[in-house]
Amino acid sequence: MNEIQEQVIARLNSKNIEPVPDYLLDLQNTDRVYIFNVYKREHRVDLVPGIGAVIIPACPEGRQYSDPVIIPGLVFEYYDAGDGRYPFRQSPARTKTARNGRTTPGVIGDVLKDYAPKGMYSPNLVQWGCFAAAGEIPTQAELNAAHRELRRTAEMFMNDAQSKFMQGPNQRSEINAVHRELAGLLNLRPVWMEEETQERGVCPACGSNIALGAAKCPACSAILDHEKWAQFVEADDVVPVKRGPGRPRKEENL
Repeated sequence: MNEIQEQVIARLNSKNIEPVPDYLLDLQNTDRVYIFNVYKREHRVDLVPGIGAVIIPACPEGRQYSDPVIIPGLVFEYYDAGDGRYPFRQSPARTKTARNGRTTPGVIGDVLKDYAPKGMYSPNLVQWGCFAAAGEIPTQAELNAAHRELRRTAEMFMNDAQSKFMQGPNQRSEINAVHRELAGLLNLRPVWMEEETQERGVCPACGSNIALGAAKCPACSAILDHEKWAQFVEADDVVPVKRGPGRPRKEENL
């Protein structure tokens, strides 16, 4: 241990940390929250107040739901009061509403991010099949609701993939593994997945993703294989177009 490490440890040991009363510690074990996942994706949530990082495990194949993430009924977070003291603030696991109407946000909101609007790039984990159960074991109604959320997310990604496919080769390259994974969840084999089974190449003129061996680039219309392209047009209808030095040679129809 070097001198700097010794100084850090000494500073930590000198902190006046407020102890948590026993009755509050007992409340940690009451009203605990169990978070489950019905999908095969693991999720990591960082910087949860009073907890730190939380990992929601993936749902194993052949099971209805994952192992639970258990959130204590009360979570304690220490903060620097600026005078050498480190008191704590407490937060309930679930959102609480007092008789006077005051609401105390629950920690599970910081885990599931259920306050965030749903969308393809939203941190909201409810849309990915994660949920806080009412008890230690999820009910069938809770599982059904989680699967409905997951299905809506998959359909959103399918619409996005179909839109990219219809926009042309450049946008088709944005269809990624998540789109394909969710197509499998819905037991779909859309046309954009069928096309991906073909070998792909890159257009040397514009860099677009194209079918390997294509005679003409569908994005920039560059002729890539003159011999193959000549099979589709009349030879008399194709004339070379003169270009200045350094310009690529193209052919166009009269």
